[in-house]
Amino acid sequence: MKIVIIGTGNVATQLGLAFRKSKHHVIQVYGRNSSHVKTLSKKLNTALTSDLKKINPHADVYIIAVTDASIEEIIKDLPLKNQLIVHTSGSVPISVFKKKFVNYGSFYPAQTISKDIPVNFKTTVICIEAGNRASQIQLFKLAQSIGKQFALINSEQRRVLHLAAVFANNFTNHLFHISDDILTKNGLFIKMLIPLINQTVANLKDKFPSEVQTGPAVRRDKETIDLHLKMLKKYPAYKKIYKDITESIQKSKK
Repeated sequence: MKIVIIGTGNVATQLGLAFRKSKHHVIQVYGRNSSHVKTLSKKLNTALTSDLKKINPHADVYIIAVTDASIEEIIKDLPLKNQLIVHTSGSVPISVFKKKFVNYGSFYPAQTISKDIPVNFKTTVICIEAGNRASQIQLFKLAQSIGKQFALINSEQRRVLHLAAVFANNFTNHLFHISDDILTKNGLFIKMLIPLINQTVANLKDKFPSEVQTGPAVRRDKETIDLHLKMLKKYPAYKKIYKDITESIQKSKK
């Protein structure tokens, strides 16, 4: 397929690389920041523009991979009509396209994505939604070309998935940061916990999270919990998080 990527961030970069690897032709990238768009165009060996009026009108699919707040503005200024256009947002409904476009949808990889860390789309669930059957088939083909796992979900389900992903990924990563901060300030290293972290994730392959919950909260080990809270006196923000999560675990186990 001939593809135009609108955006230069994490998702735009990794999807562009995946499309190129799968022998699609990324014919153009758009970005407001001239430095960022030049960097991505070099990575993808393609044309670039910082003017939406100069978007190539001859692509099969247009991928909008920008911040949620920018999607409507991009749609408003795009000089396209019958082409297939999708966004990669986890929370914006596809109805955002309805007033202007006939062929539209969403192409949402349920994955944490950074510019400089390669993404294995073969093990990533790509969530698809489309405004009509023809667009849906085209997006399925695109998903199949870069990955093996994909799901047809509606906008509300995608919002729920994105919310759950914030807990599972963004919040969890912040907890890793807290662990790292506490360890570093005491002459220890986060890498000492990598085997534990890996095992925690591995446990979810065969069981539900509620089945493998361990620790002082689920054991209602008051002595250890009180000790930890005492140790966290010099970290008041962390102490509150510890207390809130402990109470949440205990309530879930009632």
